[in-house]
Amino acid sequence: MALYYLNSSLEIELQDPRSEQLNIAGTYLNLTAILTKLGKHKEAVSNAKAAILILRKLIDKREELLKQAHAKGQELLVNDKNAFSTRVDVGGDGQALDPEADALKT
Repeated sequence: MALYYLNSSLEIELQDPRSEQLNIAGTYLNLTAILTKLGKHKEAVSNAKAAILILRKLIDKREELLKQAHAKGQELLVNDKNAFSTRVDVGGDGQALDPEADALKT
């Protein structure tokens, strides 16, 4: 009975483009557990492999997003440092202010 409902759930999840990939992987893993208990090991392995493929893709995507965020953070850090270390002639009187030096004085 559980096997029937899990297969139905998986079929619905696979057809619905709004389905979360993590949920689909979870359904594959639940199927793996049921099939293992039923002694259907080849089918269980097939479902486990499907779950692993989905999870691997999710991990790769997350790692790529983290790399992009890190690169963007580094870029912002450099831009902030450059902006902070720029000397500015605020009053037009030739007296340049050095924000970095002023910050160190306080």
